[in-house]
Amino acid sequence: MFDQLDPVTIWKAYGRELIPGHRLVSLREANYDRRTLPARPITIAAFVLAALTVTAITACGGSDGQPSAETSASTAGGGSPATTVVGETAQRPPGGPAPPELQGTWLTTYLGGPARLYIREAGYTISVGEAHTGDLVVDGPVIAFFNSNGPSCPPGPVDDVGRYRWKLSDAKLRLKLLGKDPCGGRVPVLTNGAFERVG
Repeated sequence: MFDQLDPVTIWKAYGRELIPGHRLVSLREANYDRRTLPARPITIAAFVLAALTVTAITACGGSDGQPSAETSASTAGGGSPATTVVGETAQRPPGGPAPPELQGTWLTTYLGGPARLYIREAGYTISVGEAHTGDLVVDGPVIAFFNSNGPSCPPGPVDDVGRYRWKLSDAKLRLKLLGKDPCGGRVPVLTNGAFERVG
C-alpha cells in the first residue's frame, strides 16, 4: 500500500512513526550519505593540534628535567648551561683590559689604502673599507683578539682567538702573530706594518 504513495502523503497521513521504533525519513534524509561529509573545521583543528603536540614532544626528546651527564660535566665549573656547549674545549683567553697606552685609534696602510685599528678597553674594530669588530684581552705583552664578526672568522665566540705580541716603540704599534689566527682576514692587516697613533 505504501509503495504507491509518495513520502509527503505518507507523512501527512500517518505522522513520523509508522511502526513503533521506525521513523519515516524525508527523501533528502534518505539520500544522505555520511561517508561524503565534508570535514568540519573543528575536526581539522583537532587533528592539526594532535600532530603538532606529537611533533613537539618528539623534537624535545621527552626530557624528564634531569641534567644529562654531559651537561653536568660541562657546567661543573660554575658555568651557565645557556652559554656552555657540550664538548666545548675553547675558553676565553686569559688577560684583562687593554692598558691606556694601547687604547686609541691606530693607522697603517694596507693594499694602498688606509687601515684603522680602534682599540678600546675590552674591544676592537678593524676598518679597511668595511669595519669588523670583536673583543680583546691583554695579558702582558700578548693581545688576544676574539669574538669577531669578520667574514673570515669562525662563528663561535672563542673559536677565533688570534694572539699577537704587541710592542710600542717610537710612537708606533707593531703586532707579531703568535701561532695561528683562525680569522685569516685579520692577519694581513694586523701584521702588514707598524701602526701610528692618530687618536
